[in-house]
Amino acid sequence: MVDGDHPELDESSPLDDDDEHDRQYQMLIGMLNWIVCLGRIDVAFSTSSLSRFTACPRKGHMDRVLRVFGYLKKYKNRQFVVNS
Repeated sequence: MVDGDHPELDESSPLDDDDEHDRQYQMLIGMLNWIVCLGRIDVAFSTSSLSRFTACPRKGHMDRVLRVFGYLKKYKNRQFVVNS
């Protein structure tokens, strides 16, 4: 997330009234949760923050979700190595 970018303070308009956009947002959040479970813990905080808005997402929340997917695409080979 960008410095000063708080999803809680988002004042953008809600997604369109049809439930299709809400379901799409929920599906994307579910995908991010799955990716976090697979080991991409670098997006865990963003995913957790954005998952709070699955009931009534706004356009700004959708933009942030797409930004996380852009980050994952850009850094698709990033790995965390844990020595035991």
